[in-house]
Amino acid sequence: MESEALIKQHDKIVETTIKHFGDRKLKFIEDSFLSTFRSPTDAVLRSMEIQYSLWEYNQTDGVTQKIIVFESNPANRTSSTRSK
Repeated sequence: MESEALIKQHDKIVETTIKHFGDRKLKFIEDSFLSTFRSPTDAVLRSMEIQYSLWEYNQTDGVTQKIIVFESNPANRTSSTRSK
């Protein structure tokens, strides 16, 4: 899967999760989503659900390129799905 297709898959997973729980995506810039949630707890639970959904995708048979989530601190990154 090419990088662009992998990015689209990532975005689809994140958007689907946000919409599934009735939350709202306000803005999308490159690889970042700005969303609103009913409470701080919902925001944390949603981020956990997104990470789980990405993990599930990576476990799918035939997936040769995995979607990896990094910390927001660029100093801690070793590579990126968006860097190439």
